[in-house]
Amino acid sequence: MSFRTLKLGRYTHLSQGAITTPVADLLCVGGISIVVMVVISSISLWNFTTGNPPQDKINFIDLFVLQTLINWPHFVVSYKLLYAKRDNLTSYPMATLGVPGVLLLVCLTSLFYGTNADVPAYVVNQQMAYVLWLIAALYLAWHYTGQTWGMIATFSHLSGLALRPWERHVLRNGLRALIFWHVIWGVETLPKNAFTAPLQADYIMYLANALAICAFVAGLYVFVRIFARQGRIDARVLVPWLTVYMWYFVLFLEPGAYMFVQLSHALQYMIFPARVELNAMRARNPDNPQLTPAKIGKLLTYYLITIVCGLGIFYLPDLLIGNTNGLMTIGGMLALAVNIHHYYTDSAIWKLQNREVRQRLFSHLPQVETCR
Repeated sequence: MSFRTLKLGRYTHLSQGAITTPVADLLCVGGISIVVMVVISSISLWNFTTGNPPQDKINFIDLFVLQTLINWPHFVVSYKLLYAKRDNLTSYPMATLGVPGVLLLVCLTSLFYGTNADVPAYVVNQQMAYVLWLIAALYLAWHYTGQTWGMIATFSHLSGLALRPWERHVLRNGLRALIFWHVIWGVETLPKNAFTAPLQADYIMYLANALAICAFVAGLYVFVRIFARQGRIDARVLVPWLTVYMWYFVLFLEPGAYMFVQLSHALQYMIFPARVELNAMRARNPDNPQLTPAKIGKLLTYYLITIVCGLGIFYLPDLLIGNTNGLMTIGGMLALAVNIHHYYTDSAIWKLQNREVRQRLFSHLPQVETCR
């Protein structure tokens, strides 16, 4: 979820406002993730200092359950937000039609050029699949940092924190430094070729590390200055910022922990579409705004539908196709396309500058906005 810069002077501050509750907000947007990342990094550092081999064993059953319950549904809810209103076809033409159309064409083309006598009919062109995978992997850097900025903007708004222009620039440029780190970290693992070789020199990774450290120190200075000026900082503003730096520190130590980063990112996201759905229920029944058992049941049904859809998109196709000796199939290709479309959609539909977005997200709170 990515929001553009919010100029708080134009809006009424929402004192102690929350997407769910202040505590639940804090846990979801980074509190739980920070605990997990501290555990992973502590184990990694302990193994390094004691000379023990890295612990690569992962309980894939538990990981699959977490993917099913958290990660895959967070993709599906974006489609509910995007296609639930017919007006979105004209409001977001590229997100609703343009980008998915191009991605579908790429998938079908890769399928057409991937079939021959030596492979099953559902195997796609591996070169095209690799390019799409690379785009998805690198686009993810923009997606992670964009969502982080969105949460900083949201909870600054809800807590009445007016970021000064220089503070906003320092924090945002710090997140851009993390995009650079993520790209270099990802490219470093790829085979060298004429296009990637300039980014795979040893000094480039050292430069990315240095920039990330400088960005963290600069951001920390911003929050110290905010605390000195305000006398307080809403933890929901600070924690998402700290969380994204923790993710990349853990990836530096344990690249295999990326699945836990993905799960943390998905958990951050889920409370926002859940709030939009609850507010929509309130709008349909304004005389009964309370969270009743019937509304909880509808929300749980909505969540269960996202689980089933997630299994249908990300798990069922490859399960039915079976073993292809590691070759990318049309099922995997479509899953990559869904990832890329999700990243694009997320940056299109979540903008606090959009009055309708603010209304859908904050309508459960009094005085959502007051324009001067």
